Amino acid sequence: MPMPLGGHRWMFRLGGDRFAFKLYCPKDGGTEFRSRAAHGLGYLSRHLGRRKRVRLREDRFFLRYGAVEVIKPHGMWHTTWESKKLALEALRARGAERKRVLSTSPGAVYMRHYRARLKSRGAVAPGATV
Repeated sequence: MPMPLGGHRWMFRLGGDRFAFKLYCPKDGGTEFRSRAAHGLGYLSRHLGRRKRVRLREDRFFLRYGAVEVIKPHGMWHTTWESKKLALEALRARGAERKRVLSTSPGAVYMRHYRARLKSRGAVAPGATV
């Protein structure tokens, strides 16, 4: 298929008027190569909440680069390493801010008071969670 700015890109004809740039074969016993839509495959980020997505980004960073205090990976530009560290710090700051906001929300404050009131009345067995 010709591209608007020149060059070509290969596509797979799926039948009728449907095309795909990539084909997938699922790991769980798939035997045919099809498009994501045909297999019903989704993206992980669509099924995660905001906090879990942030945590996943942090985990990927640490798996890829190790701790932030270590020396930058060999072959990576210093400016790239600095931007990666800044991105991680921004992620952590957003996560900490979000945690602070959630812990001071009216619902969270009410639940803390409610649990304390139940505990003081003896309505909850010692060691049990409410």
